[in-house]
Amino acid sequence: MNIAFIITYHGSAYNGFQKQPNTPTVQNTLEKVLSDLFLSPIKTTPAGRTDTAVHADNQYVIAPLPIKFCKKLHLITTPPLTGYEKLRKILNNRLPATIYIRHLFEVTADFHPRYTAHVRLYTYSLLCPPYFNISAPALTHSYRYPYWLDKDILIQILHAFEGTHDFTTFASARDSHPSKIRTLYKVDCIERGAELSIELYGSAFLREMVRSIIGNALALTRRLQKNPPTSPHLKKEISSRVKQLLAKKDPVAAKARVPGYALTLKHVFYTPIFQPQKLRLPPQTAALPSENCTH
Repeated sequence: MNIAFIITYHGSAYNGFQKQPNTPTVQNTLEKVLSDLFLSPIKTTPAGRTDTAVHADNQYVIAPLPIKFCKKLHLITTPPLTGYEKLRKILNNRLPATIYIRHLFEVTADFHPRYTAHVRLYTYSLLCPPYFNISAPALTHSYRYPYWLDKDILIQILHAFEGTHDFTTFASARDSHPSKIRTLYKVDCIERGAELSIELYGSAFLREMVRSIIGNALALTRRLQKNPPTSPHLKKEISSRVKQLLAKKDPVAAKARVPGYALTLKHVFYTPIFQPQKLRLPPQTAALPSENCTH
């Protein structure tokens, strides 16, 4: 019986999602609670492996749970605690305050949280000076950018990343995926007082990809602020510089990173929300990349 979990977690307490020996991770913590409850090893599979300190509002995880054990402990219930609500409450009582299970439901055997996902949405919270009316959560979930920021230039730079590209330059050198081709469908920037919320919708993301894109976009913004091209040439200059960085296919060319504690995996979409885009791949590239999501 495959059960899907939709979980929220505060990433600052963990060294990423993925299971690792002798270090606190979200997967280590979740699997230990499940294994202790069911008295047997339980393995989980996530929609994406968020990086150190990165949060999630709606991370999808599946785990095979023994149905006989569930029925024996009356974990599959009838009203007033319908379906898996009793199991959800038991698990939440055993989990630390930094992890919370929002929903539980049964899925078919062919459902895979990573490979059947169509779109991932990550958000990055940026505080721009002058800092006024900062909320308490923003102190730990937002990056306080120390310089004056021309938001219009930043937004134009971020839009230049939209589309299907080889994002090798903007991935960690430790990223092990053989193909670095990904589609960034859309970037939105929403201002809320001093906060700039950057939303990135993508097919999947490479390790450190979001933090690299935003970090290098901020660095390029600062350079263009110091030596701005004339207005008619700004868009062309931005497009040219982003294309040059993408063409290098070398992470050393784009070293800037923003911190992970301001990044959140906001949602995973399992139905298409954007029109399919045709990939223009070189002739030697025969297959599409596996759509893994790592940060």
